[in-house]
Parts: sequence; structure tokens; C-alpha cells
Amino acid sequence: MGQNYSSPNDIEDSATINLKRRKRVKDNKNAFKPPTVYAHCKCKLKLLKLAKQLDFLNLENDLLSLAEGDKQGENNPYKQVMDQLRGNPVFVGTLEEFVDDNHAIVSTGLGPEYYVSIMSFVDKDMLEPGYSALIRPGRIDRKIEFGLPDAATKKKIFQIHTSKMTLEKNVDIDQLVTSKEDLNGADIKAICTEAGMIALRERRRYVGMDDFVKAREKVFYNKQNTLPAGLYS
Repeated sequence: MGQNYSSPNDIEDSATINLKRRKRVKDNKNAFKPPTVYAHCKCKLKLLKLAKQLDFLNLENDLLSLAEGDKQGENNPYKQVMDQLRGNPVFVGTLEEFVDDNHAIVSTGLGPEYYVSIMSFVDKDMLEPGYSALIRPGRIDRKIEFGLPDAATKKKIFQIHTSKMTLEKNVDIDQLVTSKEDLNGADIKAICTEAGMIALRERRRYVGMDDFVKAREKVFYNKQNTLPAGLYS
């Protein structure tokens, strides 16, 4: 009997097909396989989705009830008392009740209740110098008057603020000290600073007597125009 011999081209084609099959099988083993989702897994995912929706609805309900509580609190007698005691109320929670004159219970609506201390009820329009609300016991209950410095103290203050400045020989500190204006420490510092700025604007490395005179006039002009009415009356 004769044997059938395949041609070399047929052998190469069969070898190529077998190689592709092996490669395809190998690639299938290494390929990513998504996890299998069973029935109970689907139920868990659905429960998580429903739980998130429930949390959102609960939060929306809390916000609505908080807004309704604010509307109902407008008729609260405690709120009316608070509005009378202070000018512009700032709400940090809902007032539940007054414990005494200095303490109250406040709830935030979404959290627990807090026992708070009432510091004060002061209208911002009443915070003016000399008003009695500022000098009650426990606040600024002492008024200490600081008088103007004498001539020797003024001269020392001038020397302190001009120690790092290059002065002309015609600068007479005694003349600045004995001027008619009432100078305090802040005024003297402002005069020295302004005199130095005048010299810098004119590109000079020294400060003359004219600079101090101009600076003194400017400082007192600004002081008279910026003081609140009745501050030193």
C-alpha cells in the first residue's frame, strides 16, 4: 500500500495553526475575568443603593424640619426677649430654654443640646467711647488716664526716634518740644517718621528742621480731621 506524503507547505501551515491555538489558549488563561455576581451580591448592592437614598432623604427631612423650627421660633417668647436685648441676632442654634440670667440651653437641630453661657447682649450702635455698657463690672471697669509727657520726656522720645536718622545741624529738638501743640508719644513718632519720608521724597540723605516743621503740621492736620466727634470731649 502506498503512503500519502504531505507537502512541506502543508506541514508549515499546520504548525502555524497549532501555534496560534496554543497562543490563544495561553492568552485566555491570563486574561482578566470579572468577578461573578451571584444573586445575594446583587441584593447587597441594591441594599447599599437604597441605604444611600435613605440617608439623603433623612438629611433633607432634617433640613426641612430645621427650617420649620426657625419659622415656629419666631413666635417663641424667648426669641422675642433675645431680640429686645440685642440689636442684630446671630443664630448659632435654636434656643431651647433659659436656665438663669447667665446660662441657656441651645440645640443645633442636627446634633446634641449644649449648655452655654450668655456673655452679654449689647447693641453694636451702643459701643461708643464712654458708654456705660463698656464700663460695667467684669468688663472695662477701670478708667486710667495717662497724661501728656513733660518736656524732658518728650525730648527723650524725640531722641529715641531720631537716633538712626542723619540730622542737619540746624535741627533743634528743644524747639519742637516746646511748641504750643500738645504732643504725646504717638504724635512724636508720627512726626519723626513723616519728616524722614519728606527727606526721602526729595532724595536727601539728611533730615532738616524744615522737614520736622512740615511733618508736624501734617500730623496735626490729619489728627484733627480723623478724630471721632466727642472722643476727647
